[in-house]
Amino acid sequence: AYDASRELFFVTESGYNQLMSLSLDGEAEVVVSLPILANNQQPVPSGITIDPTTNDVLVALFSGFVYDYVDTQLGFMPGDAKVMRFDPDTGELSEEITGLTTAIDVAAAPNGDLFVVEMTTTWAPNPMPFEFDLTDPTLPPDPGGYARFSGRVTLYPADNSEPIVIA
Repeated sequence: AYDASRELFFVTESGYNQLMSLSLDGEAEVVVSLPILANNQQPVPSGITIDPTTNDVLVALFSGFVYDYVDTQLGFMPGDAKVMRFDPDTGELSEEITGLTTAIDVAAAPNGDLFVVEMTTTWAPNPMPFEFDLTDPTLPPDPGGYARFSGRVTLYPADNSEPIVIA
């Protein structure tokens, strides 16, 4: 059962991606484990907010590393990230927004409209090779496998009308 004297937060630890609560006494408790994404990706929690119309917890899940995709490795899979909704009263975890690529944050307006930030929405034209030396200052900058200037902020209206890309 959810206790209103606890604050909810998320933590990624040792490959376990969980929503946890923390009591005012500093006692941590696992509330729910987040499900593996499509293509066997880790559901990396990257943003969290409370829906003020329901008091549900919304968690943005960044699509984690794809270890085996057509004999290669990818940093993320376009379309596999999502926002999950957790009802602290019932313990129900459900998908709120799907089809995202690199969801890094979620925010809620007082009326329940949701805003989702994605770092990128597609693969980079030339993915960064695994042997790229990130510490070598003589090498040109590399986007790290993310397509530059393809991120976005999208408004998902509470009335379920069409999403609007606002930036």
